[in-house]
Amino acid sequence: MRIVRLAFAGYAIYYSIESEQWGWLLFAALLIWQALTNTSCGCQGNSCNVPKKKEEDNTN
Repeated sequence: MRIVRLAFAGYAIYYSIESEQWGWLLFAALLIWQALTNTSCGCQGNSCNVPKKKEEDNTN
């Protein structure tokens, strides 16, 4: 995945220079950061799990 992100970043840099749409450089910077630090923008590794709701004991 790191290589894919780096390839997309390279293409985004090329595209932004050729078409003079400088907003793509921000996208490329994000992809380069993710490739260098091996991070993601999603919930990998169950880091976004919501704790299960505790059931109340109603057996009085």
